[in-house]
Amino acid sequence: MAILCIMMMAVSAVADVVTNGEASYYSDRYEGRKCADGKTIFHQKYAYAAHHTLPFGSRVRVTNLSNGKSWVVTIVDRGPYNPSALPKLKPHPTRIIDVSREVARMLGMLRAGVVPVRIKVISYGK
Repeated sequence: MAILCIMMMAVSAVADVVTNGEASYYSDRYEGRKCADGKTIFHQKYAYAAHHTLPFGSRVRVTNLSNGKSWVVTIVDRGPYNPSALPKLKPHPTRIIDVSREVARMLGMLRAGVVPVRIKVISYGK
């Protein structure tokens, strides 16, 4: 019983990971392409996101720090990448997550394109 309690505390502590940075959203050219998870076909209308290190299938709450709006997304891809570093894929220095256009709309960031965000891990994928 004590081991189970310790394991449950460890899992809940891990799920409380919070990171601040910037979010951007996917270009329309990615519509219909296979994501890095190898199984998801990207669609702008779904609550999909890209993150550099979180396991695929992880769910995170993204909060726009400019207006307080938030939305839950599923990590299905890798990124965001620094476009000036292409063709090598180097992480973007300030952007921590890319979201679909629908999520960008829900977060009120379509016009700005890039906004300050906080992401909080809700659950980790497998």
